Amino acid sequence: MKTFTLRSFIGMFFGGFIAVLYTNAIILFGGFEMIDGSLFVKNSIGSIFCGWFFTVSSMYYENRNLKLSQQTIFHFLPS
Repeated sequence: MKTFTLRSFIGMFFGGFIAVLYTNAIILFGGFEMIDGSLFVKNSIGSIFCGWFFTVSSMYYENRNLKLSQQTIFHFLPS
């Protein structure tokens, strides 16, 4: 459980970090002076979720009690 929590926080951090960097790059290099706040929040939440999902989903492969075929099936099933 400790590993899951640690990886969750790391994934959410990097997802949010990438969302902010991407938004700043669009504002600086795209010529936009303002952004839509609700769109920013939606995209940030999506990036945070993707960061969390990609860091946590690899934990299936660390469980040695499952066969490789079971690990692969669980990895591709929606959470």
